Amino acid sequence: MQTYRPRIVDRLLDTYLAASPAVQLAGAHASGKITTGLQAASSVAQIDRMGTGIDREADVAELLVEGYLDNLAENEFPFVGGPRRSPQRFLHFVRAYARAR
Repeated sequence: MQTYRPRIVDRLLDTYLAASPAVQLAGAHASGKITTGLQAASSVAQIDRMGTGIDREADVAELLVEGYLDNLAENEFPFVGGPRRSPQRFLHFVRAYARAR
């Protein structure tokens, strides 16, 4: 893996994450959004690689969040990848996250 190339948005991202637990990175395809997000995140939840059945995904998302929150320190920020590929999976994760909090 190549070394990380610092981006202009890095400082701004750190500022926003200090004020909010979640941010959205938007931009052109292959512009480094995931790599930048991974640099700022304390941990990663790969929800875009879950199963295909919506009901099963909701159950899996809830189980994932429960275990994930147990290991997440109070000041850590989760990185949630893949909402563009599957908005339903992202919503399942967010709802389960809210219930678990």
